Amino acid sequence: MSTPDWSIPYVPENVRDPAAGVNLGFQAIDEALTEVKDGADTASADRYTKTEADALLAEKVAQTDYEARVIAVDSALSGRALDTDPRLSDSRTPTGTAGGVLSGTYPNPGFAVDMATQAELGAVADAKVAIAAIVDDLLSVDASAPLSANQGRVIKGLLDAINTTLTSDDFSLDTFQEIVDFIELNRATLVALSISSIAGLEAALADRYTQAEANLLLAGKQPSAANLTALSGLTGAADTLPYFTGLGALSLTTLTAYARTLLDDASATAMHSTLELGSAATRTALGSAGPLYSRDSVLGTVSQSAGVPTGAIIESGSNANGEYTRWADGTQIAHNDNAAITTTPATFVGTITKVDASKLWIGRWL
Repeated sequence: MSTPDWSIPYVPENVRDPAAGVNLGFQAIDEALTEVKDGADTASADRYTKTEADALLAEKVAQTDYEARVIAVDSALSGRALDTDPRLSDSRTPTGTAGGVLSGTYPNPGFAVDMATQAELGAVADAKVAIAAIVDDLLSVDASAPLSANQGRVIKGLLDAINTTLTSDDFSLDTFQEIVDFIELNRATLVALSISSIAGLEAALADRYTQAEANLLLAGKQPSAANLTALSGLTGAADTLPYFTGLGALSLTTLTAYARTLLDDASATAMHSTLELGSAATRTALGSAGPLYSRDSVLGTVSQSAGVPTGAIIESGSNANGEYTRWADGTQIAHNDNAAITTTPATFVGTITKVDASKLWIGRWL
């Protein structure tokens, strides 16, 4: 490397400022050396002593350090292009294989996939809704204007309110769902009443009692009951009477005119008279219990239990041994006109009294 002329600072050509003629990277060094040079030129007017000069130079950059820095800057800038580099203005035509969304080779590659043409893109753009055309008014009558998203939110709120009404469990017929349910449940009746719309339903209901009015009319009335329902299901006929056949079930039975003459009697005496029972119906029975005797129960087979008669009052009979008669109190009489027969016609118990040469026997049958 040649020894530089230190009277003039060295500045590499590729980093020199054409306007100032100095190295931009070492402005401070250049200014220091310039100061030294100027001082030497004016030595005649203001000379430095050797000591003073050494002191001044000690504060400046050493020659070897300056040289190393210049070489480093020159090496670092050797790969850079200057503004005047002709390569910066050379518009060379590209060559080679295209990649990415392109296919083919340069300088005339094509698209790897079909792309929309300018006309197609224009048609899509023309089909888009212009923001200025959007209407933020749910009551707008413009049939060609699009509705804003805000009005979509309003519609959603209305639909949510309707849905809340439709899913209500309130049965007071004061919500939309209850009215719809009422119409569906009573469709046949509404059709028969010529009610074909909500307006028709309102007109029909306007001529009906309100709940409060109906309650006032029904106050004190007989509530519905199964027995009343069963009674209303019977078909009445002459000389019949309803009667229960079970829980909440009724039927009819015959009730003759004569039976009604007994039912209208106010006392037992009147009923005895209607039934023509006479004095026998009011006679006090003998004993504490048991049936009264009648004409057809006086004669028959007598019997007794613990001293109480349980059969007829008088019993009579005959056989080959003669005839006998028994009484309910236990007395028995037998007789036989044939003296040759000694066997009694009926069995006696206890002592037997014989009368008239064994033709008459008196005793007891028990």
